Amino acid sequence: MLANGMVRDEVQREEYLRTLCAESDRLASLIGNVLDFSRLENGRPEVTMAPVELPAFLDQTRQLLEPRCVAAGKTMIVEIELPPGTTARTDVELLRQILSNLVDNACKHTAGAADSRVWLRACSLGSLTVRLEVEDRGPGIPSQDRRSIFRSFWRGKRNDIHTAPGIGLGLALATRWAKLIGGSFRFESPANQPGARFVLELPAEQGAITGTQERAQDSETQVVAPTSNSA
Repeated sequence: MLANGMVRDEVQREEYLRTLCAESDRLASLIGNVLDFSRLENGRPEVTMAPVELPAFLDQTRQLLEPRCVAAGKTMIVEIELPPGTTARTDVELLRQILSNLVDNACKHTAGAADSRVWLRACSLGSLTVRLEVEDRGPGIPSQDRRSIFRSFWRGKRNDIHTAPGIGLGLALATRWAKLIGGSFRFESPANQPGARFVLELPAEQGAITGTQERAQDSETQVVAPTSNSA
C-alpha cells in the first residue's frame, strides 16, 4: 500500500512505517536467533572474550533497547550501581544479545500488564561478581513451568504466550550463551510483586570492583517512558 501510493494521509503513513520498521526488526531478531541456535547445535559457537568496561557497555545497550521499549508502550528503567571502570572479561556481542533477548521478552509477554515498567539493573556481588537483571511486572511464570522455560522452542500453555511473536528460543539461547561467556543464568520471582526477573551473573576482572560506599556514590537511575503515540 505504501509503495503504490495508496496511503495518502501523512499521519497514517508514519504509523504504517513505524509498524513496518518494528516488524522488520522483530523478523531480523527471529532469524538471528534461529541461526545462532543452529550454530550452537552444530558445535560452532563464535566467542571472542575480551575485557569490557560494563558501565559504558550498559549505557550503549540502553541506547539500543530504549526505542524497542518505547515502541512497545513500555517504560524502561535503568539502574546502574557500578563504579566507573568496572570490568568483566566477556564476549560483548553475546552479552548484548542476552540482554536484548530478555528485554524483548519482557516487552512481548507483558503487553496487557497494568504496570508498563521494565527494569535493566547492574550491581556487584562482593569483589568478583557482577549481577545483571531484567525484570518486568507482567503475569509472571507459573511455578510448574519454571524449569521448562529454558528449553528450546518451548512457549508455555497460556493463551497470551501463543499470540506473542517468537518461537521460544530467547531463553534457551541466553542460557547457553551465559555458559559460553563463563556466567550463570536463572529466573527469579520478584518478592511480593507480580512479574518475572532474569538474572545473569558474570565474573569481574580481578580488582575491577571497589567498595560498597563508592558503588552507592556512583549509582545512576534513568527512566525512559513511552511517547504518546507509541503502540
